[in-house]
Amino acid sequence: MSIRVIDAGRVSGVRSQTIYHGLAKTFTKGSPDTIVLVTPEDPYFSIGFFQDVDHELDVAYCRDNNIPIVRRETGGGAVYLDQNQLFIQWIFHRESLPVKIGERYRHFIQPILDTYRRIGIQAAYHPVNDIHVRDRKIAGLGSAQIGEAQVVTGNFILDFDFHTMLKAMNIQDPMLKQNTMRDMKAYLTTIKQELDFVPPVADLKIMYLQQCRKWLQKRLFLDRFSEHEYKIFEELDVKMTRDKWLFLNQSQLNHKMIKIHAGVWLGMVPIEGESFEFEIKFGKLTYLYSKARSEAIHAFKDMDLSPEGIQNRLQRVYEKEAFLKGESASYWENILMEINALKSKYA
Repeated sequence: MSIRVIDAGRVSGVRSQTIYHGLAKTFTKGSPDTIVLVTPEDPYFSIGFFQDVDHELDVAYCRDNNIPIVRRETGGGAVYLDQNQLFIQWIFHRESLPVKIGERYRHFIQPILDTYRRIGIQAAYHPVNDIHVRDRKIAGLGSAQIGEAQVVTGNFILDFDFHTMLKAMNIQDPMLKQNTMRDMKAYLTTIKQELDFVPPVADLKIMYLQQCRKWLQKRLFLDRFSEHEYKIFEELDVKMTRDKWLFLNQSQLNHKMIKIHAGVWLGMVPIEGESFEFEIKFGKLTYLYSKARSEAIHAFKDMDLSPEGIQNRLQRVYEKEAFLKGESASYWENILMEINALKSKYA
């Protein structure tokens, strides 16, 4: 079967999300696999289906600054999106894609990787749903079953507004906010950062579709949205920004976990009557800060954050000294095991 291609051009931020939702909802057994290329003309936030919008974002700031928020029907975290990104959206039949999620992402990103390499960026797949350049994330992917369609989404990030994203995130603690900015700049990159310039989007589209044709070994044909599809998009534009939908999940979480990229997290959590800020890099606790003590706890720096790693480090620490800051080993074990539980939950 040939693959339908729609270059939607520049549309509103909300519409850039409702397009793939709408196509998936109208998808039938007779629908062609479809690739959509689209760029939002205004900034907005997209939050994952299972997220609590108040927990993730400063909703008042977003509304005061005319930054719409959309709750999508795919998982993942809150992302800031604007005119400096070109979205790639696949709305395919399930049998057209690998069953296993990792293989599905790998299949989807190959034309993206080949396009990056054609413009001089040596990007690589970073399981399970990221694209990296020298250990820095340059794109994130999403996938979901919506109606009869399997949807996979990704993007080319031309440039990125770190400051607006950080201002709009619900991070109350100044130190955590400062560290989030530090790590975002350290672990995220863009086409502009890699090349010192931004290639014309029209050229990226041509190269990408050439790689799709080569990789998928199918004929691509250009098409337009139907009137029925436009009607569905308009209905979803309203639904997906309505407060009833936006505030669907209210979790009342008392902790904060911020994903920088796969394997790198910043967090803050109240444990044992104290508040701790921490950083996790690839399974290791690289930073633990006690707000009550106003100091970093260096004894656990670069500790393997697993039950075995925690026990081994505690044993070594308490062999050298009878106490750590006046607390028992079980006190610190509870704290470290709670952080390990959060790592496992969000990994």
